[in-house]
Amino acid sequence: MPSRLRDPRPAVTPRERDVLAQLAQGLPNHAVARAPHLSEATSRSICAASTTSSA
Repeated sequence: MPSRLRDPRPAVTPRERDVLAQLAQGLPNHAVARAPHLSEATSRSICAASTTSSA
């Protein structure tokens, strides 16, 4: 596949997709972080990464 057709952004993992979906529903980071094995910092990082990669 020619490089001009490849998506330069890294793929979003299923876990990141789940976190982003919860954030899109309006849940704050601390509410999303209540899920097992996820810190509030991780939730913030995923949110920040998604806004930078979509720009």
